[in-house]
Amino acid sequence: MEDIYRWGIGFLMADSRLTSGQTRYLIVQAATMFWDGEEERDLHLKIEGRDDLCLEGRITTKGEPAILGGLVGIQYDAEISLVRGKAKVRFLISEQTGRVFGQATGSSLDDYSN
Repeated sequence: MEDIYRWGIGFLMADSRLTSGQTRYLIVQAATMFWDGEEERDLHLKIEGRDDLCLEGRITTKGEPAILGGLVGIQYDAEISLVRGKAKVRFLISEQTGRVFGQATGSSLDDYSN
């Protein structure tokens, strides 16, 4: 019997002050909201001894589709506070589905959790 799996693609438009770790954290939070059907979530990223990497804020969605170039997904918006000021971030999360034939490999959201 073949397994059905869910996976998604996240697109993020953000302020260039975000680090790759902060960006990954935000995408994981938005993707988790998508899978769980949440409309809003508070953000709290704290890394002991690294105040420059911390952020606070909130992600919201109306669950409406949006287009970014040729990409379509559900739009998420976040307002966050960083050590270097405030920033606005916009995400598109697009769910894909498929069937697993044989062995599947890849990263899970757990690989990027805080």
